[in-house]
Amino acid sequence: MKRLTIALCLLLALSLSACGDKGKPSPEPSRSAAENVDLSAARASSPKEDAPEPAADDGVQADVDLTTLSSTMVYSEVYNMLYANPEDYVGKTIKMTGTLGVYEPIDNEGNTIPDTPTITACIVKDATACCATGIEFTPPAGVDLPKAGASITLVGELEAYQDRGMNFYRIKNTQIL
Repeated sequence: MKRLTIALCLLLALSLSACGDKGKPSPEPSRSAAENVDLSAARASSPKEDAPEPAADDGVQADVDLTTLSSTMVYSEVYNMLYANPEDYVGKTIKMTGTLGVYEPIDNEGNTIPDTPTITACIVKDATACCATGIEFTPPAGVDLPKAGASITLVGELEAYQDRGMNFYRIKNTQIL
């Protein structure tokens, strides 16, 4: 039991430092109190890098609206949806903005495998853009998707499915906004 506890602590410590950047210096050297006052006024007037852009009110309601969260929170919530607690999200309406990913299955020689479906996903990155994850979605019928890499906003219901004995999750009944 003691070894298991130690192993879990080490795993947690490693996961918390996985996306860190040890090569960058601290963004602000220590300053006097007077300098900090001036900096806080400048920060108050400048936009925050991690703040989300205000979402357009498209009238679409969602149980989980990721369009209003910062990039770090979106990444964390998608990770939670797919890996940590997916059962809490299955059946809920998800709204998210990300980058369109289109994946065609290929064989060992790099050729497209015939009669296999193309996989589409909405990809999100964390604030430092070092880590990315995404949610597969079923494209709406009769809708031309933008090119891969384009920014998209979608809404749909998260569902679980199995493929070759493994559990996966995707957004179904998708609408591209």
